[in-house]
Amino acid sequence: MEQITKYFKEILQEEKPEPERIPHLIASYFAGVILKDKTLLGARLITQDDLAFELGVTRPMARNARKILLNEYGLIVAKPRRGTFVVLQISAEKRERAKKLIQNGTEQVPLIRMDKTLVYGLSNTFDRQIKDASRTYLKLEEKLKNLMVVPRLISLLTMVFSSILNYNFCEAELYYTNDYSELLTLSCSTFAGSASTIVIIMPISTTVFKAIQAAKRKIRFIDHRIVSQILDELEKVCEREPVDIVYLGTSIPIQYLQEDNQDCWKRLYGMQIKWNFKIIVDDRHPTIAKVPNFFDGVEPGTNRGVIYFTILSNNELINPLNVIAGPSNDVKMLKKTYARHGMRLNASLSYAIVTLLTKYENIKRNLHYVTRQSYLDEAKTLLLASGLFIDSHIINNLGHFFYLKLRSGEYPKNVDRTFRAKKIAILDLEIHSSPHSAKDGIFISLANYTKSSDISHDLGKLLDFIKSITK
Repeated sequence: MEQITKYFKEILQEEKPEPERIPHLIASYFAGVILKDKTLLGARLITQDDLAFELGVTRPMARNARKILLNEYGLIVAKPRRGTFVVLQISAEKRERAKKLIQNGTEQVPLIRMDKTLVYGLSNTFDRQIKDASRTYLKLEEKLKNLMVVPRLISLLTMVFSSILNYNFCEAELYYTNDYSELLTLSCSTFAGSASTIVIIMPISTTVFKAIQAAKRKIRFIDHRIVSQILDELEKVCEREPVDIVYLGTSIPIQYLQEDNQDCWKRLYGMQIKWNFKIIVDDRHPTIAKVPNFFDGVEPGTNRGVIYFTILSNNELINPLNVIAGPSNDVKMLKKTYARHGMRLNASLSYAIVTLLTKYENIKRNLHYVTRQSYLDEAKTLLLASGLFIDSHIINNLGHFFYLKLRSGEYPKNVDRTFRAKKIAILDLEIHSSPHSAKDGIFISLANYTKSSDISHDLGKLLDFIKSITK
């Protein structure tokens, strides 16, 4: 396998494909090799981290390539606690299907991306800084390369998130990992007793639901668009049964997060103190959606009930670093759980981020880059001028997301598939547990746009297509 990855790395460097194509290219290449070389049947694959490092790609790219090999090609199999292996046998039917997929593996992905929440290639300078920093790993002593948690990184993250959240964290209140689902599962199993309830404020993504479900705790859902109604129902749940966690997430746009109603959020905080549950604020894509800051104005060291999840950056190159910030006793408990079960960020990326954050003031602007407000204002003007959609949703757009509900008529069924057939990618609500009230329209994201002209061009294509399918 080492020789295969070395050879394929040279191919990637020579072809210089677009980032979106890389997972498909990796999967199709490995599938081709597996079909030709029978000696690889049953072979164990290297880890995702090692694959990403060997090929010089990001971890999400390596992870997506594996998912394609597993779910689409069916040529590998994951065995819990053992690793990932090439299948032992390939049927004639699976072989023919794999051949067709290999031919399609080099096709372009949708040209118009309105479903992205991560940024790749925002700044050539910043991307170059990340890659240069990654090379420092090669110069490290072997004992440092094997470290699962880098203390210096925790201290730097403490500085960064103290600034972002306006709360002076101590190092004992922060921790990091590379697996979001695992972080959520372990947090829920650690902070919620086996006989207690986890309350989920809807909507949530399917990923979040499966991760919480894996903690094997009782789950209650609350689905209202008005914050006061959410809190009324939460109060009733707390009076009936023990609640250990209230989960508030931003994996997709949430209308009530746009409410500038501090009294409501203060009420939730007061309920947390009364019933002693933990509030998990899951801000997976910082600055893209408006999220209440429960740390603002809290005295250092006094936080007892708020746990915050986020990623370090919306830049795809370093987004695998997931951060948890919360009460020191809770973080200490989670560390012990991770010592038995958890995966951490690989040392290569850890030391690269240490190098970057040492120059924190120089890269602060790049960490959480999202589309400029002036570009969003232009988008709002274009969408309103089309006359196609209900104005109120556009005027009160959710950060960098727009909810487009038609004034009259309905979108076709399987609307996401309809758009993708025209090379237009929109947010796919089928993979989210979204409220019924949000299923009559479509969501688009402008979080990855760096040019005003690109927004105008892509929105023009989008509007023309919507006109054609809603006549």
